[in-house]
Amino acid sequence: MEQLTNTVSKRRNALKCALVDSKDFKATADDFIGWLKTVEEKLDAEKPLMSDLEFVQEQQREHIVSELNWGR
Repeated sequence: MEQLTNTVSKRRNALKCALVDSKDFKATADDFIGWLKTVEEKLDAEKPLMSDLEFVQEQQREHIVSELNWGR
């Protein structure tokens, strides 16, 4: 009987640890998904690529500014 109690106790502790880990993972995943949505919105707001030199240079300047704002 004592062995059964010890086995159940070990499994309960393992389940508690797994629950804590899954909550941490969910929080991290939620943060990452939020960041991805923000990046997608910013990318969607960007103008389409063009072959006009002046336009391409302007896009390059905007890209540099956006990377600085995103912390790169």
